[in-house]
Amino acid sequence: MSPAGAHTCALDLEGEVSCWGRVEGAPPEDVLFRELEGGLDHHCGITLEGGVRCWGSPLGHPLVEPAAEARFIAVAAGRQTTCGLDETGRVRCWGGRADVAPTAHTIPTGGGYTRIEGGGRYYGGERFCVLDSEGHASCWSWDDTVEAPPDGSTWTDLDVADVSACGVAEGNIRCWQGGHVEYRR
Repeated sequence: MSPAGAHTCALDLEGEVSCWGRVEGAPPEDVLFRELEGGLDHHCGITLEGGVRCWGSPLGHPLVEPAAEARFIAVAAGRQTTCGLDETGRVRCWGGRADVAPTAHTIPTGGGYTRIEGGGRYYGGERFCVLDSEGHASCWSWDDTVEAPPDGSTWTDLDVADVSACGVAEGNIRCWQGGHVEYRR
């Protein structure tokens, strides 16, 4: 299942999408998916072939999708922008604010990223974090609210919410927001 603002979409075992709640537009017909991610008013999914298809209306902005020939291993949605990892592990963003440079940190360049998480669906800005194969994390946003993860840590898990991010590093849960880092065992 993939909840979004006022709607939720889910995949069945064959990869067909069902959505309920208030959503503009419908998932593409005759397309099977392996992953879904919801923004505030839109969803994007990775097809079985690795392409990305999107539906909905990200805050009334025109719906944007990456080039049809692009192939992705992961996707994450923010309020109106969606970012994904292409098959080389490079970060690609589209829609919403993707054509404007982030205000907090920069979108990582290069490849080798294995996981991407997004947040900021409800409280304004959009924030994203990625992990590489060695456990290094990098984060960016369009509203100055995301902090870089604590330096020197090797991350095994990561998640991003509206105003904070948390991850597992060296067996401990660490959350950061506004320059403050909390540790939990």
